[in-house]
Order: sequence, then C-alpha cells, then structure tokens
Amino acid sequence: MNLQEEYNKKHYLYTPLFCEENIWHLIHSLSIANQNINTNKLWALIITNPDKKIALLNQQAAAINQPIVWDYHVILLAEIHYQFFIFDFDTRLHFITPVHQYLQNTFISSEQLPLEWLPYIRKIPADSYLECFYSDRQHMKGQIEKSAFPSWPLINSDKPHRIRLVDYLDLEQAFDDNSQVFKITSLTTLEQWLSFSD
Repeated sequence: MNLQEEYNKKHYLYTPLFCEENIWHLIHSLSIANQNINTNKLWALIITNPDKKIALLNQQAAAINQPIVWDYHVILLAEIHYQFFIFDFDTRLHFITPVHQYLQNTFISSEQLPLEWLPYIRKIPADSYLECFYSDRQHMKGQIEKSAFPSWPLINSDKPHRIRLVDYLDLEQAFDDNSQVFKITSLTTLEQWLSFSD
C-alpha cells in the first residue's frame, strides 16, 4: 500500500475554511490509529505573517495557476519512514506530499515578494497542539453561514490552560508548548529547519 492509499483524506474529518481544526482532528486520528506514525514525529505548522497576508500556490480555493491570499493556513508536517511529508487538505497537490515538493509548489520565492508578504511558520509539536489548541471560531462568525461551520464541538473548550488560535497567530507571542517561529526567506533553509526534528 502506498502513502496516498494509507493516508486517504476521505478517511479524516474536514470542513472547508477551518484548516486549524481539520489538522487538530487529523493529528488526533493519526495518534489513535494503528499506523507507522507517532505524534513525536508530527508537527502542526501555522503559516501566517504580521500583516496576515500570505500568498500560496496550488490551493483548491484559487484559480488554477494563480495564488490565493490567506490570512493564515494550517498544515501538518510528518516524519514517516525517515522521510518528511506535508499533509494539506486544501492543496491541489497530493494530500500527503514530500516536503521538498510541497514547498517548491506552494511557496512563492522570497525574491518575488515584498517584505510585508514574507510568510512565517509556527511549528508546534503535535502533542502540544492536541493539548493546547483552542478556537472559539470568532474569526469566522459573520463571515460565513452558520451551516458552514464544523458539525463537531469546539476543541478543548473545557481546558484551563489552552492557547487560542488568535494567540498562535500573534508571532510576537511565545508559549511553553515547545513551538518555534521561523521567517521564510529561503525555501532551502526552511526545508532544513522543518526536517530538524530533535
């Protein structure tokens, strides 16, 4: 069985425009499944920048061969069989794509972007994301119909020590969840940083 069959996105919970919750549920599913993966080798990646403007290629919500501008996007980094992969529910690439291929086909070269458009990534260990992430969905209220919200309940709404989505998006904030922030100025250095799992 190849990875596309083993990790078929149809097997996981998904609601459009709620990437942060989709990735939380994906991590949860992978953590309880009997697959060749463990949460010590998984990281949630939150892509954003101080101006909340990131341009990504090959996103399904954009026209073909055109970038889309998000205020943020959340994907999953996984080390599987000593190789690194990205899981992205919203890409036109494969749901699970080798990290080098994903970066080359998703991010625009920093030389082609104004400084205020350079993306940052907050890399969060999966166990921390499972334990701490919380969204009250306030950022989507009034933006879409209620019927378009996830059918599942709010994540970690009962946790006393939780980190809100809006706080994760604040790149000036540091947390005790072992997360790290990286400014993307080079895809080569980004790949090296993502692939350093210790």
